[in-house]
Amino acid sequence: MRKLVFVGASIVLVALAAVGIALAAAGAPSGAGVQPTEVAMAPANACVGGQKLDGSADGGPTGDLDSGTHTFWFDGFVGSITITVRSTTAGKVFDFRTDDPSHLVTSMYVKGGPTANLYSYGMSGSSSDTGLHSPVNPRNGKYYGLSHICVFTDKK
Repeated sequence: MRKLVFVGASIVLVALAAVGIALAAAGAPSGAGVQPTEVAMAPANACVGGQKLDGSADGGPTGDLDSGTHTFWFDGFVGSITITVRSTTAGKVFDFRTDDPSHLVTSMYVKGGPTANLYSYGMSGSSSDTGLHSPVNPRNGKYYGLSHICVFTDKK
């Protein structure tokens, strides 16, 4: 019986450790409490069905995403999303806000390093959130730079 309890406890500890490693790689949740999921992104199809914004598109000198207001399409309607990038002790993060409460972000990939963080807002979507970031770099424990984002939108 003791051996069975030990084996069961060991399995639980390994599972918890794996979840902890996954959360550590993705990093902290957004200001709205959305926990990102770290995902692999193939550059060729990373934004299929979405709209990509990167550092070169906004004139960023380093290729990193910079603050600004950008045109996006929301289910066939033109609108905009304001991105505000800020530095924290953990690395760069950004906030977003759409120009209209009916213009919604349903999900967003935040690319940095070899992977990306996926923030999912479900079918109800969100018109704003704060503190979004790329995955954690295991070499220094800080977020990778903000290479680009891929935004999926809707209009309600």
